[in-house]
Amino acid sequence: MNTYSKPVHWMLTWFDKRSEEFVGELVLPVGEDRIRQALGVAVGEPLDGEWLVAAKQRSPIEHLSGLKLDMEQFDYFVGAARVDG
Repeated sequence: MNTYSKPVHWMLTWFDKRSEEFVGELVLPVGEDRIRQALGVAVGEPLDGEWLVAAKQRSPIEHLSGLKLDMEQFDYFVGAARVDG
């Protein structure tokens, strides 16, 4: 279920915890339902903005991204980016 009026990509972005510098980003090849499940956000609840990936969300996000998250060194966020075109 996509609650957005325009198509979106779901992005995983990460920043260095100490310097807060941008380190990387990855398009997550999944839809809103999988993102909601990974973040633990119920249908009908807002999914706007950037969501900080918490320890309990680590495994589902690793599964969706194919990455091993280093949560001691980086802060990870999941959010929607509008697809133009």
